[in-house]
Amino acid sequence: MPTRHKRHSVTETPDVARALEPLRRRGADVKLSELIVLGAGEKLRQLDHEDPEAQQARRRLAERVLARRSGGSPEIADRVRREGWT
Repeated sequence: MPTRHKRHSVTETPDVARALEPLRRRGADVKLSELIVLGAGEKLRQLDHEDPEAQQARRRLAERVLARRSGGSPEIADRVRREGWT
């Protein structure tokens, strides 16, 4: 169906399936768009309670990436995406 909005694809990995299973067992109408909105709100709450140093490091990296001055490698970026910030 044509749309002007961005499209996303979600693969039901084992972790995603485990997260969805309790909802499905209860017969919940599982709408991924609703779960994304709820999850985004939760992620914002987590970021608000994050260590100030980590918040600042995240902002600096975002600024560098947006300015295309990341100075990092795709391999390191992928590792951070998979493993998170340490």
